[in-house]
Amino acid sequence: NTNSQHGIEPTCNSTQDFSYIFHSMDLNNILSGSIDVQVMDYFSVLLKTQLHIEYGLLPPSLIYHQSIEGTTSEDSIPKEANAVQIHYIDAHYVVSSKTNKNITIFDSLNNPDRIQSLSKQLKIMYENFENMTTSYVIPQTQGSTLDCGAFAAANAYYLSKQVSPCGFHLHQHLIRLHLKKCLEDGIITDFPHMKIDENPLSNLISNYFDDQNKKQIIK
Repeated sequence: NTNSQHGIEPTCNSTQDFSYIFHSMDLNNILSGSIDVQVMDYFSVLLKTQLHIEYGLLPPSLIYHQSIEGTTSEDSIPKEANAVQIHYIDAHYVVSSKTNKNITIFDSLNNPDRIQSLSKQLKIMYENFENMTTSYVIPQTQGSTLDCGAFAAANAYYLSKQVSPCGFHLHQHLIRLHLKKCLEDGIITDFPHMKIDENPLSNLISNYFDDQNKKQIIK
């Protein structure tokens, strides 16, 4: 059951309550398997607080639950505002980013049909959604791993800082460790990465190590 696996239950909205949930979790679980939705909830609240963001970055479990129940959100994004949001859908994490009248879905697996699956959440999140243009982007693939949560966290971080994840290569073998450290320290910093046009040889080496890491996980 993927819902129980990710603990998909609506969680409270306050940072204080999320702090309580965070301190009751085993952060070592971030290093393997599917990342629990409570971790993604806490990450979203922490990032929103750290960057003083007004709209978006709501707990993914909250938006997921509202879409299942068919309820509306009091925190929907006004049509004139920009925002970033992590979504849980189909046992997977993706990120949506709204800029003006455009919504872009950032995924780490190639499945453009996910926009249709996300439509309920997007309608809840974004005011006047029906009149917006929606596009789908894969900045970097997770391969056969279960790293979607770590990729979504990294993409949400950079998009919240108005940096496109398409301009660099994340070091996949390090992003879970970095996410764990950020949550332990209570501050989110740049995920290990390299600009795509920086050094072709370095990119090749990085891709090699990421591929080796994927093979080890598959084994």
